[in-house]
Amino acid sequence: MHQELDKVWKELYRVLQPGGFACINIGDATRSDGVKFQLFPNHYRILQTFWELGFDVLPLILWRKQT
Repeated sequence: MHQELDKVWKELYRVLQPGGFACINIGDATRSDGVKFQLFPNHYRILQTFWELGFDVLPLILWRKQT
């Protein structure tokens, strides 16, 4: 999933105007591999990629949707 999203983030960096904002709505994933239950923090992976691309990352606004 992240390999495909990385293509989107690169294009977003290319087309976003200076001073513009990118707002991403994505949840973390929890999965069991049969042995243990684990959290996969998608937000961290996306932020890391944004830093690497050169985005200016602002303070997070996280909304945790109740299940």
